[in-house]
Amino acid sequence: MSRNRKYFPHNAVLFVTTRTEEDLPMVCSYVMNFIIWGILSKARIMYRVKVCHFLFMSNHLHMILVVDTPQDVSNFMGYIKCEISHAINRLLGRRLKTIWQDGYDSPTLLTPDKIKGYIKYIYLNPSRARLVHDIDEYPGVSSWEMFKSNRLVNVCPKLSRDLIPTLENPALGV
Repeated sequence: MSRNRKYFPHNAVLFVTTRTEEDLPMVCSYVMNFIIWGILSKARIMYRVKVCHFLFMSNHLHMILVVDTPQDVSNFMGYIKCEISHAINRLLGRRLKTIWQDGYDSPTLLTPDKIKGYIKYIYLNPSRARLVHDIDEYPGVSSWEMFKSNRLVNVCPKLSRDLIPTLENPALGV
């Protein structure tokens, strides 16, 4: 079944959300966080999309993006989803398993008040899910520290797929 194509005007601000298949959890750990930061950093270099705010929860992610080149949004999201899938499968010793649901939601935020509301939504997400009391305690990948300190760039190395080890006991994350 074909999908309707998404239209993103230049300089549009998008709130992007996507979920894992069957709420498959991506456990916050040093290794997983390192992998996600590297993938996000590489995707940002490869595609003309400004990543303004983001938060990776255990079973979904939220991002606020500004579109430089509209066709790059789907490539950017496809790259992130594909690379994280490969990394998780490699960690778990699996081959060709689906991690993410098809597609992603990406409404355009048309007013500054809407943008501020979604920024607040992103950073309150972990506490609303009762994972932590506030965002400062969240151990997962997010842009909160960058936002708080007004740091616009975070340079992260990308770990090659071949260097990702299979965990000895995936259930324990070790």
